[in-house]
Amino acid sequence: MSQKRSRRKEKPPSQILQRPRTAHGTFLRILTINDVYNLETYPRFAWGVQAAKDVQGDLDCVVKSFLPGDFLSPAVHTSLDNGKELAKLVT
Repeated sequence: MSQKRSRRKEKPPSQILQRPRTAHGTFLRILTINDVYNLETYPRFAWGVQAAKDVQGDLDCVVKSFLPGDFLSPAVHTSLDNGKELAKLVT
């Protein structure tokens, strides 16, 4: 038997990112990603950041994104490839 994977219909960012009910005036939306060792996750995060920025005017908010943690020196990953993947990512 073959299983069919159900595909979710993608919603536009304006339906996903909504204004908090308790917000008064302009609010701050912070997006952060931390301790990522698989570089395939960055495009998804970038999409989320762009989606939030696309609707920030409509929602009266300021969007800031951060990449804390060991991004510039992830010990294991950097020791394996001498930082080549991270250099490609930031350039």
